Amino acid sequence: MKSFFKLHRKATVCAAVVLVLAVTAAIAMPRLFKPDNIAQGSAKPNAIRLSKMNLAKSVSATGTLESSNSKTVTANVNNISVKKVLVTAGDAVKKGDELVVFDESDLKDAAEEAQQNLEDARSEAARSVLSARNKLSDAQETFAEEKAKQAKKAAEAKSEKSRAEKQVSKLKRQFAAAGDANERAKLSEQLAKAEEAKKQADTAYENALESQSASNKQNQSGIESAKEALETAQRNGEKSIKEAKRQQKQAKKSLAQCFVIAPMDGTVTSVSVEEGAVYTGGAIMQIEDITSFVVSSSVDEYDISSVKKGQKVVILTEAAGEEELEGEITFVAPVMGSSQTQQAGSSSVGSASTESSGCEIKI
Repeated sequence: MKSFFKLHRKATVCAAVVLVLAVTAAIAMPRLFKPDNIAQGSAKPNAIRLSKMNLAKSVSATGTLESSNSKTVTANVNNISVKKVLVTAGDAVKKGDELVVFDESDLKDAAEEAQQNLEDARSEAARSVLSARNKLSDAQETFAEEKAKQAKKAAEAKSEKSRAEKQVSKLKRQFAAAGDANERAKLSEQLAKAEEAKKQADTAYENALESQSASNKQNQSGIESAKEALETAQRNGEKSIKEAKRQQKQAKKSLAQCFVIAPMDGTVTSVSVEEGAVYTGGAIMQIEDITSFVVSSSVDEYDISSVKKGQKVVILTEAAGEEELEGEITFVAPVMGSSQTQQAGSSSVGSASTESSGCEIKI
């Protein structure tokens, strides 16, 4: 059984498809005369030969004709003047051909500014780190100096306390050995003064120890704060340098993208920018492969059984007149109601009434 489609182009992207299914049937012409109608003695009755022939059943549908491969050209720059548009609609291009040139003066300025910002970030980071290191060094020196100073004061207070204790012990021994009342009275007075001095020496020593401990803690805290400040300066410096590098890289990339190139071989079908205009993003132009097409269509539910993947088709378009283009059904899927069905990886979408079947036809 033979089967093929016939597609009539209804508009720029609209076509009518006719599926012709051939079936074989036996066709016989009825006898022109019955035996009882043949007069006696007349000539022999006419005989009709039976033969086989193909009967054709056609299925028609409209569809859209699209390129099987197309790309929208864009650029990763914004708010930049279009210096030159090197192609127009209808031009054939090769992958890598220059299409559009942007005004690079602003991008050069941005790249130079980004480079200067990177150098400034490095200098500022170095200054901040150096300052933090100097403060840490100062804190460490202060700690060492104050530690030695407080240790000396504590040692002197301890020595004074020891002398006071010895003096009290000496006077107590003398007082115990004295036999004369006047001498004992005199020693008693001296002992009272010595015990007072010892008490003051004890207090001074305790104060010196407390002062030494507080000073060491304070200076050690200063060292820890200076270390944290140094680490913060290093992190902030690295962060600012990293951001400056990112901006510099982006500026260089934008400068390199002053020239928009073709992403594929094909034909320019539309151009959306003009020389002198400001590009703010979006589509620049459309490039399509006009050597291979996909027709998306749908058929009525009653014709589903007549349509199968792999069937050959014939497509007619207004542009080609009566010239027939050959194709093949590559995708068949049911479409419920007015919903749409799309084949992954293709640009074909078919829609039909409830219980109808969509067909994708590739030329």
